[in-house]
This record gives sequence, structure tokens and C-alpha cells, in this order.
Amino acid sequence: MVIGPGSSVQPLAAILFQLTFMLLVLKLSPYESSDNDITSFVTSLTICLATLAAMVLITSDSEMGGSSFDAEFMGIFLITITVLTVGFEALMIFLSTALGGRLRARFRGGDSGGSNSIAANATSNDRVRVAPTLPRGGENSSSVNDGDLKTWGR
Repeated sequence: MVIGPGSSVQPLAAILFQLTFMLLVLKLSPYESSDNDITSFVTSLTICLATLAAMVLITSDSEMGGSSFDAEFMGIFLITITVLTVGFEALMIFLSTALGGRLRARFRGGDSGGSNSIAANATSNDRVRVAPTLPRGGENSSSVNDGDLKTWGR
């Protein structure tokens, strides 16, 4: 209750904080599995939309808000996004199992399924390549030949 208690500034600050967090998770992809990144993004989006709907409901009784939004529609909207998010989370939990991994492999046409789906995702989707660099003007910079370079990753 630090920012504008009882006013519409409070949910607006919450929405801005949630948008910042959601965009950071989307951009940085902090989890090992891309499935966890997607799940976190969808959950954050749902929370942000629910807070936005709550802000609309709060401002509907003020002079500025008026009655432009129907409270019944907002209730249906909130229930729908919550149910869809729970269903999506259940689907993602199923896809992280061995049976879900086999189902993914069937749809992808590859053999990436199995009990270790996080390791399979990391090896098939998230490839890191390391390239050698030459020293910049420091010691032994003139003595580096093309034959001295190693082939990395092969």
C-alpha cells in the first residue's frame, strides 16, 4: 500500500511492474527449458490481464470510467483466461512426461522424446557455438598462424 492507496494508480503500477517482469522473462529466457519459459510467460500474461481487468472494474464507478465496460463481461473474461491458463499449464505438465515426449516426437517427426525431455530440448533447440578469437596486439600476436587455430565444435 505504498503507491496511491485506494486509487487507480495502484493497479496501474502493478500492471507496469508485471509487464516489466513479463518482458524480462520473455527476452532473457532464464529457464533451462524453453517449455518453462513459455509457461512463465503465459502465467505472467494472465496475471497482467487479470490486473488490467481489475483496474477497469475499479474505475467503472468513477467519474472518468463511467459504465463503458460491462461487469458481467469482465467476470466471464476473468474466468475464461483463468481456465485457459490452467488448461495450458496441465498440457505443459503432460508434455513434460515421457508419454508427452513421445507424442512430441511423433508430431515433430524426430526422436527427441523420452524421460529426459529437458536435456532433449537443450540439445536440439539451444545450441551454443564457441568461436576462437585471435589476441589483439598483445603478446605473441604476430606468431599466431592459421595452422595454430583449433576447430571448435567439430
